[in-house]
Amino acid sequence: MSDNIWEAIDDQLLPTDFEEDERENFFKYICDNQSQVLLVLDGLDEAPPNLMKLFTSLVLSRELSKCHIILTSREEGSVEISKFCDALFRIGFASENSCNYITHYFKDLEAEGQKLLNDIEENIELEELTVNPFLTAILCLVYEDLEGSLPSSKTQLYLEITECILKRFCQKQGLSHNNVNLTGVFKEELEQLGRSALEALKRDEMHIREGEFTVSDALKVNVTIKSLSLAENALGDSGVQLISEGLRINTTLTDLYLSKNSIGVKGVESITDTIRAHVSLTSLELSHNSIGDHGVKKVSDALKVNVSLKELYLSSNAIGTSGGQSLAEALKSNCTLAILDLHNNVIDDDGAQSLCEALKTNTTLTELDFLTTISILLVLKHLMSFISTITP
Repeated sequence: MSDNIWEAIDDQLLPTDFEEDERENFFKYICDNQSQVLLVLDGLDEAPPNLMKLFTSLVLSRELSKCHIILTSREEGSVEISKFCDALFRIGFASENSCNYITHYFKDLEAEGQKLLNDIEENIELEELTVNPFLTAILCLVYEDLEGSLPSSKTQLYLEITECILKRFCQKQGLSHNNVNLTGVFKEELEQLGRSALEALKRDEMHIREGEFTVSDALKVNVTIKSLSLAENALGDSGVQLISEGLRINTTLTDLYLSKNSIGVKGVESITDTIRAHVSLTSLELSHNSIGDHGVKKVSDALKVNVSLKELYLSSNAIGTSGGQSLAEALKSNCTLAILDLHNNVIDDDGAQSLCEALKTNTTLTELDFLTTISILLVLKHLMSFISTITP
């Protein structure tokens, strides 16, 4: 947000394609009708310190003196400015709310719930956590996991909170987590997240900027995720190249979905360079992109040496005859692919014939879909010819 009120309003409220005269009319309306304007400044405690001068000027009526203003903040972030306000309302999650939550959480274990409330009352550090509803919920989970025995140090408590969150993540993902130090298992991911959070704090921001913790970074360190869907994300060639960088290091991902991402030849080339020697990827979805014959030639070359891929989806990629022939050559030597989807491309009679010929030597493919309303009769003709050669 800008430190100028008009620039801030422009940035927060107005569309980027607003004409200059429309913008001026909007500002003029605010100036001329201030008593009818309500400004809401949400999250004062999360705003950078350089904006406090702007907020104070608004509250003191030095700017837009007749406007109505509402500021929201956590209590600790409003101490200085609250003395200039006409009214102060304390709403949200108070100690009474945390007490009610804990009592309800342990309604079937009243003694445990009361013991936790007593511990909070006697420990200022625990009490500080309960001003936040999320941390109150986490505290209940940790207390339950540790069977009513909380760590005495704040550092150890935060480690137990991290362990608790990771445990729930593993449960949701169906991953084994019993008798395992999860902070150790996810050490690299946590360190990457910590570095990003530290950089945000250095900028005096309360959020991690988009792109600081990328999917590519995650793939490089993650050792648990099996399936990743990035369909319909407009990744383009440059985005897929980043994904490929992470995939070169990752050894656990088995399913990757990249359909409808405007992937062209350069993008598919980066993916195929990666899967040539990838040992865990078994399913690759590249449908509804712009690979074309040149791109599918790269895919075919990779299939000749890849030993893990079992499913490949290439529908709606403008693949023509030469692309079909390239894939046919790959099928003659590939010994793992079981499903190949080529429907809604432009493979003609020669391409269909090449693919059917490849089936004479390929022993693993169980599903081949490259039918269109144009090629279906041609495919049937070549398949009948192929069947006749193996029928006794």
